[in-house]
Amino acid sequence: QLPPTQGGAHAFTPDYASPEQVRGLPVATSSDLYSLGVIACELLTGRRPFAFDGHLFAEMQAMIALAPPPVPSTLVTSAAAATFGEGSVERVRRRLTGDLDAIVLQLLRKEADRRYGSAEQLGEDLRRHLDGLPVSARRDTLGYRLGKFVRRRRVELSAATLVLLSLVGGVVASTRQMQRAQLERRKMEQVNTFLSTMLSAVDPGYSGRDVTVAQVLDQAVKDIGTQKLDPEIEGELQHTIGQTFYGLGLYKEAEDHVRRAYALRRASYGELDQRTAQTYSYLVALAEARGAFAEAESLAVINVAQQRRMPRDQRSANELATALDNLARMVEHQGRLDEALAVKLESIALRRTATDSASRVSLPYTLNNLAVALMYRGEYEKADTLMREALAVEASVHGRKSPNYGSLLRGYADLHDQMGERATADSIVHESMRVLEASVGPHHTEYLRAVTLLAQLRYTANDMRGTVEAARRVVPEIGKGMHESEPSSSGVLQALGLALDSLKQFAAADSALQRSLDIRRKYLPPEHWGIASSEAVYGYHLGRMGRNAEAEQLLTSSYEKLVALRGADNPITKRVAVRLAELMEKLGRGEDARKWHARG
Repeated sequence: QLPPTQGGAHAFTPDYASPEQVRGLPVATSSDLYSLGVIACELLTGRRPFAFDGHLFAEMQAMIALAPPPVPSTLVTSAAAATFGEGSVERVRRRLTGDLDAIVLQLLRKEADRRYGSAEQLGEDLRRHLDGLPVSARRDTLGYRLGKFVRRRRVELSAATLVLLSLVGGVVASTRQMQRAQLERRKMEQVNTFLSTMLSAVDPGYSGRDVTVAQVLDQAVKDIGTQKLDPEIEGELQHTIGQTFYGLGLYKEAEDHVRRAYALRRASYGELDQRTAQTYSYLVALAEARGAFAEAESLAVINVAQQRRMPRDQRSANELATALDNLARMVEHQGRLDEALAVKLESIALRRTATDSASRVSLPYTLNNLAVALMYRGEYEKADTLMREALAVEASVHGRKSPNYGSLLRGYADLHDQMGERATADSIVHESMRVLEASVGPHHTEYLRAVTLLAQLRYTANDMRGTVEAARRVVPEIGKGMHESEPSSSGVLQALGLALDSLKQFAAADSALQRSLDIRRKYLPPEHWGIASSEAVYGYHLGRMGRNAEAEQLLTSSYEKLVALRGADNPITKRVAVRLAELMEKLGRGEDARKWHARG
């Protein structure tokens, strides 16, 4: 998975940012080459050069700009070794030591002018490595050239070697070792060839401009199908590509690669393997991203079952908790709040008892999930305690400029709004927007969610023009930076419509409110309380337009649905009763008005 994007005045992803980027200096192709060096290191070793979890942003900047990168072969993980060979970390390290270490380290030079001068030079070095020729990234010593000569003449020299080995009776054992080494070498060469193809896309002579990570992946996608890759290698690469597209918010681009990776990993490792389950979890997230919540729930149920049935040596409390978090979210999307709460309680119990770092990193998300469920129930003090803890843990793990910290602030602002503390909510949501705009940019769903909340707060504060101004920053992004099915899409249209109603712009209000209702009817199940809430808002709008009979009918039916789905004491249900009371007063029906006021 891609790391959270963080930043200050200059927005970038720290794990892939070059030294000149973090210093705020101009960037060029050399910066792209540095970023691709990080990707190369990650693909070859299973790790990025620097681990930033738990570091403040200033510490990250210092590491990127000043700390020498580690030699890639020293970073090899057991997972990478299992992918490339037969599980031996040392064998994979030997494959990387020398040329590949030197090539990646040249890409990761702190000084831009000491990296490769162009992608063409990089590609030439990779080709020379694959052909067994000396590479420019290493010093051209006699011993190095002799070693290359020996490797190029492997067939002739190995014949003499076998004669010598036969004299000491080691032919069979050595042949087996050679076969294993050749298998490892073939797999490593497949990754090298893939990297060579992918990195060549950064050449300005090819693209005519500097390119982004997404554009590099686009080029790699065009070529991966033409390469003859072992299933394990292709599964790893397809998963990485799909995961990266997902992290960039490019969900349509991600889906084909995730599905291909899942098929390959299931065939290679079986269904009950964490690598297979990890890819499967992205199928859940992608179904959610396109608003197919019922499908996503079905997939999430299977994902939880996979985690519960994992072999003993692969069981992970963190992975099971994550699968439960995903399931709870899909259930909640469909309005089954009590059922979602039960799943969330199981997840938080797992997070609380786990001691590994991965569980701590994920704890803020689970705490916030549970707090949202308690908000729905009106248990605001308990929700406040959980959200405070979530913010404190996230600050200690990723700092106060991470996207997740900004998202948690947005949720905390919403809680204060629900509690009636609107000045505090307004202050917190502005801080959330500052963090998110700096870290993920103004077109990302997380930032747009925060602006949606600002629009809703402005409406509550009776600032109709402020509501319209905030809402119109979000509405053009619906279907672009923010999918229609995202709850904020219908929410911001509703805030816009209500504000336009107050400004007597009834035609524009009708368009916004009708679209909000249509979106909820399109993506939510018919019995979802959110549809009834939207119908009540549209009924309120009809009353303002003077269509009183239609308004009364829609408000009354919405109230009855909300009583059944959320209860008569829920704030949303009571708000509908108040609107009915206002309509009755307008119509001069005092007794009915008093009845509805009592319910509201």
